[in-house]
Amino acid sequence: MANPFDWTFTSRYAGSVQNCSVSIGTLSIYQMILIRMLQVEASDEMIDVERLKRQEPIGFYAQVTLYEDELADHGTAQMSVRLRVMPNFFFVLMRFYLRIDRVLVRVCDTRLLGDNGKDYMVREWSLREAKVADLEHLVRASLAWLFLLCFELILGEHYGPLTVLTQHAYSLLIYRFAKFPRNTS
Repeated sequence: MANPFDWTFTSRYAGSVQNCSVSIGTLSIYQMILIRMLQVEASDEMIDVERLKRQEPIGFYAQVTLYEDELADHGTAQMSVRLRVMPNFFFVLMRFYLRIDRVLVRVCDTRLLGDNGKDYMVREWSLREAKVADLEHLVRASLAWLFLLCFELILGEHYGPLTVLTQHAYSLLIYRFAKFPRNTS
């Protein structure tokens, strides 16, 4: 039996969503409790990447590395989360980046866009990877693995010819609001 341990720490995590009911507070006029439910629905709606590129003021930005490993000096694995809050929307990118020297590069992204005025958020999940052998036509074979170090900087949001989209999923995270009469007894 092969060892089931994944030494690359690869994560295909797309985020956890659980229905929850939260008492937001008492509405003084209506004496109601606001309950919010979050539902997930499959969708074809994608995040508008051009909108993310527009020059707008950034209200808040943060980047957190959740974990990182050098894979016993055979490459790198990193899971990070970036958050950007703009005047009319927020954007979250959770990225797992893997480079195994002279073997492959893999990127697993979960993107979340919340737009002011909408009762849902768009979630995109994708897994992309390329073998070094498939990159050798772009640079000398002996340097192909070095080229992978610049993978994210060169491609940015455009995953061009270097990678193969192997899996993807789109979904909407929908807020459902319901009001229930307050129990005054």
